[in-house]
Amino acid sequence: MSNTSRRFTFFRQTGWMALATSIGGVFMVLVHTPVSHRLPEAEYGVFLTLLQVVNLMLIPAVALQTVVAQQTAAAFDATQQAQLATTVRRLLLGAFVIWLFLALGAWVWREPLLHRLQIGNPGALWLTVAIGLAMLWSPILQGVLQGQQDFLWLGWLQLVNGAARFLGVLLIVAWLGGHAAGAMRAAFIGFVAIVALAGWFTRRVWLAPGHAVAWGGWLRRVVPLMLGTAASQFMLSADMLLVQSTFDREVTASYGAPGMIGRALMFFTGALV
Repeated sequence: MSNTSRRFTFFRQTGWMALATSIGGVFMVLVHTPVSHRLPEAEYGVFLTLLQVVNLMLIPAVALQTVVAQQTAAAFDATQQAQLATTVRRLLLGAFVIWLFLALGAWVWREPLLHRLQIGNPGALWLTVAIGLAMLWSPILQGVLQGQQDFLWLGWLQLVNGAARFLGVLLIVAWLGGHAAGAMRAAFIGFVAIVALAGWFTRRVWLAPGHAVAWGGWLRRVVPLMLGTAASQFMLSADMLLVQSTFDREVTASYGAPGMIGRALMFFTGALV
C-alpha cells in the first residue's frame, strides 16, 4: 500500500469515526430534550444520577478496549489468534463475575441505595444494574472490532446506541409517560443493541479455539492503564452521586443538566483519540 493510499485510508476511517461518534453524540444529547421536558424535576435528577452510576460501573473494564484492540491487531499467527480467543472469553467471563458481585451488592444494600439516591421507583435501580453488564462487555467486544480495523461497524455501533436510546425515550417517556425508570429502559435498549451487534460481528474471534495466555505479562500492561482511566472516569461521574445524595431531589437536575453538556462534548472528540 502506497503512502498516499495509507493516508487516504487513515483520513477516511478517522472521518467516519468522527462523523459516527458525533451523530451518536447528538442523539445522546437529544435524549435529554423529551426527558427534561416530560419528567418532573425530581425524576430527571434521578435519571441523570443513574446515568453516572452506569459510568462508574464501567470502571473495571474502562481500559480493556485499548488493550484488546492492541492484542487483536498484533494477532498474526494461529497461536496469537488462539490466545486472543482465550483472552476475550476470559475477560467476558470475568466481567460477568464482577457484575454478579455488583448486582448482589445492589440487592443487599438496595434500601440504603434507594434512600440515599432518592430513587422513587426501584425498577430504575434494577435497570441500571442490568445495564452494567452491557457496559462491562461492550469495551471488550468493541476492542476486537477496533483491533481488526473494522471501523465501519465500530462507527455504526455509536450510531445505533444513540439512535436506539433516543427512539426508546420518545416511545417510553414522551409517548407512554414513563419516568426515570422508563428513561433507563431506553438506555438499556441502546446498550443491549450494541453488545448484541458487537458480539455477532466478533463471534469468529471469541468462538475460535483457545490457547494458554501469560496472564502476568498481560496484567502488567493493563493495570497501569486501568488505574489511570479509572481515576478520570471516577472524577467525571462521582460528583452527580454526591449532589443527588446531599441535596433535595427537586433541585439536583439543575446541577446535572449542565454537567451533561460538558460530558456530551467528549462524544465529539473521543473518537479521534
